[in-house]
Amino acid sequence: VGTTWDMLQKGELSPGDFLTSVLGVLRTERTPGVVGPFLGLAVAAAEEWSPTADVAAARLALADVALVLADDPDLRTQALQVVAGAASTDAHWAALEGAADDPDIAWRALVRRAELGDYDASAVAALVERDPDPEAATRALTVRAAVPDADAKEEVWRAVFIERAVHAGLAMRRLARCFWRPGQDELLLPYGERYLRQVTDLGSGGMLELGSIVAAM
Repeated sequence: VGTTWDMLQKGELSPGDFLTSVLGVLRTERTPGVVGPFLGLAVAAAEEWSPTADVAAARLALADVALVLADDPDLRTQALQVVAGAASTDAHWAALEGAADDPDIAWRALVRRAELGDYDASAVAALVERDPDPEAATRALTVRAAVPDADAKEEVWRAVFIERAVHAGLAMRRLARCFWRPGQDELLLPYGERYLRQVTDLGSGGMLELGSIVAAM
């Protein structure tokens, strides 16, 4: 898989062929130290490398394979994290209901529902209340970021660039990933130009804070 990933990056292999390769491995591989990184590569290929028209099918195939992996107790958590990020069928959502006690998986599922146009403010508020993570409020903002709606995108953009309400590092990367969702191209198109203008006028701030905004967004 390492060789095929390198080929994908060099333009020598299509995203579809890469996914066929990595998902083929994941259908039989059960070593946690291998499955985790390979799932990460599969997510990147499906969401970031695939042509827009192919993203939905790629994510469906990925979630189906991850759902099978979730039957293995040693792989359950990392597999369900992937299912939550790409859930597309009743079987996917049913499996996630059984993992609702895991806040991270619950956040990912809310992001996915929001991305599909099903933003549930009450469910977000309830999860903030029961999640002990100090970044729970930022996780709530990631759900908002995924909503395919101009007002939601503007709200999150201001939180990042104007209010500086998001911490550097993982919190910022999570938020950016939820903001730039595949399939929302028309909605997001103006933000490409806005980003180029905004990063030249970030003003004051520490190197870590500013660098995190620039790199993640």
